[in-house]
This record gives sequence, C-alpha cells and structure tokens, in this order.
Amino acid sequence: MATDRQRQLPLSATEAWERLEKTLSRPVEGRKIRTQVNDAKDILDESPVVTKRKRYQVFLFEVLRKCGPVFVVLCAIGLGQAQIANMNAASRSSLLGILEKKKGLPLIGTGAS
Repeated sequence: MATDRQRQLPLSATEAWERLEKTLSRPVEGRKIRTQVNDAKDILDESPVVTKRKRYQVFLFEVLRKCGPVFVVLCAIGLGQAQIANMNAASRSSLLGILEKKKGLPLIGTGAS
C-alpha cells in the first residue's frame, strides 16, 4: 500500500548539528517551539513505553548530564523527538560528542552572540 508521506531518512550527526546551528541563527518563538520544549520536559519526567520515546528520553538525559539544560532545549527545538529517535545509535552518540565539544563556546550557554 503506497502512502502519501515518505519516511524520514535518519540524520547523521553532522546533519543534525547543521540543523542545530540553523536553529541558533533564527529567532525562537511560537506555539510549536513551546510544544517541543514542553514535550522534552515531560518526557524527562515520565517512563515511556514506546521505543522511540525511550530513545529520545535516553538521549535527552545524556545531553542534560554532559552538556546542560540549554542543550536539551536546543535539541528539542532544533531536532525534536522524531529526528532524534530515527537517528541510529552511532549518530546519536557522535552528535553527543559534537555537543560536548561545543558546550564551552560562547555560541551556546553563555547568552553571548
């Protein structure tokens, strides 16, 4: 059975970081953004049973532990649950490494531009 929607292709760590950089370069506002941030907050507080939500939760906890809450919000806004959950484990791990390297830069986390 053919569908009108195509499946999302998994992002590589580099593609995911490029999306996060684009997120940083544009104003953050709107209901969709609030929804994504609230969903990320909620998923950190729950025990998800769906595999994709579990993957998203594990990734967000790792980001929170290694990089801090600013990066959790950045990932929620810039990528969201579907993109992160669809990435393979190696890409998520590589993205976490990229985020760790970037966390000390003034670009993120200090409020400086």
